[in-house]
Amino acid sequence: MLEKIIQDARTEEQNITDIQIENETISGADISGLDFTSVRFIKCRLQACSFVKSSFFRCTFENCDLSNCLFTDSYWKETSVQNCKMDGANFDGSIFKELSAKDSSLRYANFVCTKWENCKICRCTFQEAFLPQVKFKKITLQETNFSRAELFQTPLKGIDLSDCTLSDIILSENHRELFGAKISAGQALDLISLLGVEII
Repeated sequence: MLEKIIQDARTEEQNITDIQIENETISGADISGLDFTSVRFIKCRLQACSFVKSSFFRCTFENCDLSNCLFTDSYWKETSVQNCKMDGANFDGSIFKELSAKDSSLRYANFVCTKWENCKICRCTFQEAFLPQVKFKKITLQETNFSRAELFQTPLKGIDLSDCTLSDIILSENHRELFGAKISAGQALDLISLLGVEII
């Protein structure tokens, strides 16, 4: 079904709009450059597919596996991601506005030079993900795991990280990224090791 929807959208040069796509499994498909509006993806397994320069407006992803997909230069607005696996996905250069992500795994994912605005991230894991040169604006992070994530040149000023996991995060040499971030006392003890300080 999904492959036919994609083919028809390309042939007719139309957006994919107001449909529910459920229990679809495809791998390595070229879905690049397509625009999705009010589309619900439920229990889909779309692995190593290319969504390069695609856009998602008011879409929903529920219980989907999007591991190793390419979302380079994609655009997301008013879209929700819940209980999804997106490990190893590439979002390089993408824009997220009013995105809601819950209970999802984005381990090893690439978010280089992405922009996030008015987004809410809750109980997600970004373990060992790449987030250098990311721009966050009015973002809410709750119970999210950034263990061993790379945050090089990503300003965290004003962001409440107090209930997130920040163990072994990778920062620049002067740790400027953490300037103005809100962290808990427990996190401060963990992060102080980055400064080469030993607590006795």
